[in-house]
Amino acid sequence: GGLTAPPVGADGILPAGPSLFCGLYCLFGVPLFAVTLGHFARVLVEEHVIAAEARAIARPMSKSEFEFAQKLCTNDSVVHLSDFIIFQLLRQGKIDIKIVQALKKRFRAMDLDSSGVLTLEQATSK
Repeated sequence: GGLTAPPVGADGILPAGPSLFCGLYCLFGVPLFAVTLGHFARVLVEEHVIAAEARAIARPMSKSEFEFAQKLCTNDSVVHLSDFIIFQLLRQGKIDIKIVQALKKRFRAMDLDSSGVLTLEQATSK
C-alpha cells in the first residue's frame, strides 16, 4: 500500500502511458486542485469577513472617533452621512486617508463657485 512511483522499463525510462498521465496531471490536475482550494477558502472566509464588517459598523464611535469623523467632509459640530460613510470605510480599511484627501482636493477643483455642491455642468466638465 501507499504511494508508489510508476514502474520504469528496463532502460530506466517511464513508459508513454504513465508519462502522459503524469504530464497531464502536472499541467491540469495541480492547478485545478489549487483553484478548488481557493474557492473553498473563499467560502470559509467570506462569512467571517461579512461578520467582522457588521461588527465594525455596529460598534459605537468613541469621542475621539466622533471628533475625527465630524471633520472628514464638513467642518461643523455634527457627523453628516458623508462623514459617517467615509469614517466607516476608513475604520474597515477599505480606503486610506490619502485617498479621502485626494477626493476632497478633486471635489474642490470641480466646485468652481465654492458652493459645496456640484452641478451637472461642473461634474461633467473636464
